[in-house]
Amino acid sequence: MTASRCAGVILLFMACVAPPGCAGPGDTSLLVDSGGWELPPDVVGLDAGDDAQIPVDGRGDWSPNDTQFPDNLEPDDALYFDLDIAWPDLPDQEGADVPEDLSPGWCSTPGGFGCECSANDDCNSGWCVETPGGFLCSMTCIEECPEGWICTLMQDPPDAIGVCMPAHPTLCNPCSKSQECQGSLVGLQVLCVDRGADGSFCGGDCSNDGLPCPDGYLCEAALAVDGTTGTQCVPESGECACSPLASQLGLSTACYVESEWGQCPGERTCEEEGLTDCSAATPQMETCNGEDDDCDGVADDNLAEEECQVVNEYGACTGSVLCVGGDPVCQGKEPSAELCDGLDNNCDGQTDEEYSDCDQDSIADCIEVDDDADGYPDEQDNCQCAQNPSQTDTDYDGVGDACDADDDNDSVPDTEDCAPLNGQVYPGAEEACNGKDDDCDDLVDEGSLDSDQDGEADCVDMDDDGDGLFDNLDNCPTLPNEDQLDSDFDSQGDVCDPDDDNDGHADANDCGPTDKQVHPGAPEMCDCKDNNCDGKADEGFTDTDGDGVADCCEDDTDGDGVPNGMDNCMYDANPNQENADGDINGDACDPDDDNDGVTDLLDCAPLEPKAYPNAPEICDAVDNDCDGIVDNGYPDLDEDGLADCMDPDDDGDGVADTIDLCPFTADALQLDTDLDGVGDACDGDDDGDGEYDITDCEPLNPAVHSDADEVCNGKDDDCDGTVDGENSVGCITVFPDVDADGFGEEGGEKCLCGMEPPYVSFFGGDCDDDDELVNPLVKEICNGKDDDCDGSADPGCAPESATAVQLFVGGTQNGPIYDLSFGAGPAALSNTLEGDDFDMQVGILPATNL
Repeated sequence: MTASRCAGVILLFMACVAPPGCAGPGDTSLLVDSGGWELPPDVVGLDAGDDAQIPVDGRGDWSPNDTQFPDNLEPDDALYFDLDIAWPDLPDQEGADVPEDLSPGWCSTPGGFGCECSANDDCNSGWCVETPGGFLCSMTCIEECPEGWICTLMQDPPDAIGVCMPAHPTLCNPCSKSQECQGSLVGLQVLCVDRGADGSFCGGDCSNDGLPCPDGYLCEAALAVDGTTGTQCVPESGECACSPLASQLGLSTACYVESEWGQCPGERTCEEEGLTDCSAATPQMETCNGEDDDCDGVADDNLAEEECQVVNEYGACTGSVLCVGGDPVCQGKEPSAELCDGLDNNCDGQTDEEYSDCDQDSIADCIEVDDDADGYPDEQDNCQCAQNPSQTDTDYDGVGDACDADDDNDSVPDTEDCAPLNGQVYPGAEEACNGKDDDCDDLVDEGSLDSDQDGEADCVDMDDDGDGLFDNLDNCPTLPNEDQLDSDFDSQGDVCDPDDDNDGHADANDCGPTDKQVHPGAPEMCDCKDNNCDGKADEGFTDTDGDGVADCCEDDTDGDGVPNGMDNCMYDANPNQENADGDINGDACDPDDDNDGVTDLLDCAPLEPKAYPNAPEICDAVDNDCDGIVDNGYPDLDEDGLADCMDPDDDGDGVADTIDLCPFTADALQLDTDLDGVGDACDGDDDGDGEYDITDCEPLNPAVHSDADEVCNGKDDDCDGTVDGENSVGCITVFPDVDADGFGEEGGEKCLCGMEPPYVSFFGGDCDDDDELVNPLVKEICNGKDDDCDGSADPGCAPESATAVQLFVGGTQNGPIYDLSFGAGPAALSNTLEGDDFDMQVGILPATNL
């Protein structure tokens, strides 16, 4: 390849003074020894083993004639010179130009950034890291790295060092637990994300503390295989692809195939062609085949029940299919000839069907001791095949009625006899007046007298008139009179007595035939009757309510609907029975209804005993003294005309005093911030934090008050006028970083809630905070300084009498591409540097060797 031409090269001389052999003021040159290396054929002016003298002047210009250093050069001073130089052609390196971002895969030199490696010793930087493309050499860093890489602080005892690491090195790797996905980045939550049947794959932390997802990935909430949740990068397509490293390592993940019959486990592996399909079988319904069809771990289990038939010359019996050694076998009863044994021998669904069964209970008589199931054993039963639990035998002939054709033994079969159990009744017998159909002609006592025509002859009828009373108890046995009324008690009922009251006036002429005091010519009395039969009752007697009924004959004298015995004013209508003072007289007839000693005519409130002229005024919503003013002299907070002692809402805010959090302060909202039962409107400490609202800077926030701890939350928690001050709870230690090199000065740190210039670094250890080229991550160079702040300057450098010279191309010491070293340092000479005024052989080494 052809190297680019560079301008603005920085040449750094680290000077020393006084020791013998060390270049300094008065010395004429710096000695560069070629070291005896074989020189390329295009080197100008030097041969192998030659020495070159490089004069330097105080103006910083190169000139072959100048022989002196600047007069003001001091020990450990550095001189910087801008040179216009040209690189010669360099040998081809893998046939490609150097990419600007130094992306992995371009290997500039063996062991350089992007080169394949297997251990840290394979890399010039000392860092062999895992990447999706395999294990590659990384490089050290301070803050920035190539695209897709993150500068992270690693522990390389005894010093911490920044190393470029892939942003998501394990993304989409098949996995079984989250520990397999962590990679080399610390402080990130990388999960083994459960993708269900597809398997489990590594995600990437994209939370607020994580890293952005690469193209083709979404940042979503995800569930890990161990139940942990987090925000992870997942493939937008839903399917993870194998990285070259995953295929190289043959990473695999468990997967499964699911159906209605179960779930079969399998495996997916990253191979050269990519991620394999799940190796699991599809679960099937379990059948008798010696295989675990539904993948539940057991073969031929949970088989569906299946019937089968065992058949021979006697019939077919139902059995069931059993799975034996993976083969179905029919297991069941063998059919046989039917016997009287209570069994269905031939499996036709019937038991002993060829044998008699008196009681039809499907059990043959040949195996029963009580054939008719009437509770009597056959040897004691007078009807063995006919149920007769009473064993009735009317004619006592030894054959029970249940199986006897002529139960009464009257020589007429029961089927023709109208009374088969009465030997005196049968067709052809003589009819008698006895209440029976003796001759079985369906007529009873035909030809005999039946007074009440009830079908029962009087000779046998005990109630001839049919009024429900036996004749021997009936005072009118031939005339129906169920009530047996006998007004004059002469043992002759009224229905058959011509003068029921025995007053000497026949019933036909008497207006009160059953009342001796009522008859024509009788004297009129106040008894609610028309005693003299003139058509009027109680004429001449008092009728208070004028309803036509004398007072002596009604129970409601005043006609108010209240009976006299319950009426507190019998002669004054008062249907509601008002009685204000509860005495025996109702208000309608009481001159002092409230019994306060003042008659109703003079009382302003005749029904209120606490109100009367000149009575003492009390707070009870009553005008006690009859002056026309209610509760005068008592306070009325809301001035609604209702005294507070009687007002359910004293402050008039619409909330009843019984539930009002501030009953004397109007507060319709009823706010109670500290829930102490006292509303904010009348609570001196609304938030209940122990500080009165008048001095509390946030009176509604209990977490903020003068005695609170200041917390890093953007608030003035302790009300001192300062928000998130130094040493607040939750603060972080930050260091002053004046030179902005990422490290601060030890001993100057503060605990703050956020970075505040110059406190902008989380890391201390900077031994010179005014020099950006001095911090724990800087490579130690031979310059008389402790560049990496490890407590020692220039370890391993040449003795103080030598002068080391380094040439940095393309920038400052923090970002060189090459280190071109010569002089007393260990440079490897391999190319020639050509300048306008000089020729010099120099060495080319990777920047990681600084």
